[in-house]
Amino acid sequence: MPLSRPCANSAYPDRSKWWASCPLFYLGNVAQSEIIQRIWAQVEPIAVGDGLEIVDIEFQREGRGNTLRVYLDQAGGGGIDLEALTRFSRQAGDVLDVHDLIPGPYHLEVSSPGVNRRLRVPDQFRRYVGQRVKVRATESIAGRRTIAGTLQAVEEDGIVVLEDGREDFVPFDVIAQANHEYDFGSKRNPPRGGARRQHDTGTQSRH
Repeated sequence: MPLSRPCANSAYPDRSKWWASCPLFYLGNVAQSEIIQRIWAQVEPIAVGDGLEIVDIEFQREGRGNTLRVYLDQAGGGGIDLEALTRFSRQAGDVLDVHDLIPGPYHLEVSSPGVNRRLRVPDQFRRYVGQRVKVRATESIAGRRTIAGTLQAVEEDGIVVLEDGREDFVPFDVIAQANHEYDFGSKRNPPRGGARRQHDTGTQSRH
């Protein structure tokens, strides 16, 4: 997840995971951020070993319990099948239980990122240069907080989006959410849909 700018005053040592140290970048608070960092570190080797990549991880409270969502794709894109999702779900669930990374009971959901996949890190943005993206910012960019247009470039500390003949620079550290917007009129095949598998840890709590 190379080059980018970490959040101000961040002590997180790995610049390649700059988004994980910034509560404003997709994550609701520091606690969530820390949990996701630990989870990502533990389950990423499983994905890499199977020729997969983690596109995104979400952890949030829903209803009566916590839900952990892991979005996977083939390394380099191209879609993922049910067998790979099921295999990862089983292995990741075992690892998470052994390391007791999540406080309390939780559900693990593993799926493909879908057509309009979320873009989290610079390498993911780079794959979609020349394609349409939609970005929601935490602060105003040229008078707007939502920018949709063609991704022109990915720089060290942000992206350049072309909309109606105007280029806007959006720093990584003000991006609240970014998604690729698939053009259904293009000749490219849309990403294959995935399946979802649920993993319940039961009622054991972390102490």
